[in-house]
Amino acid sequence: GFDRMLEGSFKGVGIQLNMTDDGKVEGVTPIDDSPALKAGVMAGDIIEKVNGEPIDGQKIGDVIKKISGPNETQVTLTVRHATGEFKYSYHR
Repeated sequence: GFDRMLEGSFKGVGIQLNMTDDGKVEGVTPIDDSPALKAGVMAGDIIEKVNGEPIDGQKIGDVIKKISGPNETQVTLTVRHATGEFKYSYHR
């Protein structure tokens, strides 16, 4: 299972999430040595899709559930950097 460290932060994914004022979900702090950091997720990245499913307008708790899914499964995040859109896949 997943141990909650901070609100919106999971060991399995290793990134803290924040809901912006306009309802976007952004990554705040990739945790050192976490799958998210190794995959290249950076602070300030806007998460647009989880496993190909747009998450616009969803509550942050629901987004976290999608991202943190079953242990040892793969998750793909589509995130937007300043430089464009990227997909990251990693095992949680």
